[in-house]
Amino acid sequence: TFAGYRGTGSVVTERKLAEERVRESQKLLHSVIDAVPAIVNLKDRHARFLLVNRYQSETYGLTSEQMVGHTIEEILGTTQGRVSTANDLEVISSGLPQLNREIDWTDRYGLKHIMLVSKVPMPDPTGAPNYLVTVALDITDRRRMEESAHRLIAAIETSPELFVIYGPDDRIAVTNQKFRDINRAA
Repeated sequence: TFAGYRGTGSVVTERKLAEERVRESQKLLHSVIDAVPAIVNLKDRHARFLLVNRYQSETYGLTSEQMVGHTIEEILGTTQGRVSTANDLEVISSGLPQLNREIDWTDRYGLKHIMLVSKVPMPDPTGAPNYLVTVALDITDRRRMEESAHRLIAAIETSPELFVIYGPDDRIAVTNQKFRDINRAA
């Protein structure tokens, strides 16, 4: 007579449910990374891409599948690609992060950008830094606005005309040197 197989079905079901939860969690994490409006990637200890977010794929005009397994040097074939890959390998081997480093970057159309780049080594299960997470934010527009503001301030400050700005409370908020010199003399 057959006695049955008590518990086997529930173990398989629990394992399948756990695997499904892991898949859903990975899918959610990838969706979050893809939603970030900055370059986000994960590289192995040889600086080859393991994960590339949508923003980076669009920036480079390649699919993530075309990038995974390759270094940025292999993808770009340029000096900036070689420099970036060498820097990746340095961060991985040293185990020390590089945070908020500004670099000049030329895109695939030849346009210049200023990127704020952070590279953080990640340890494998043994504790060795075998992975690298990179986040790069394009700060070109912000930098241009800052430079424009500095030029405007310099022009106002050196103007031969009196310059004064009043705040919402009708108090003086900004003046130029000419205004300050005349008021000092009075």
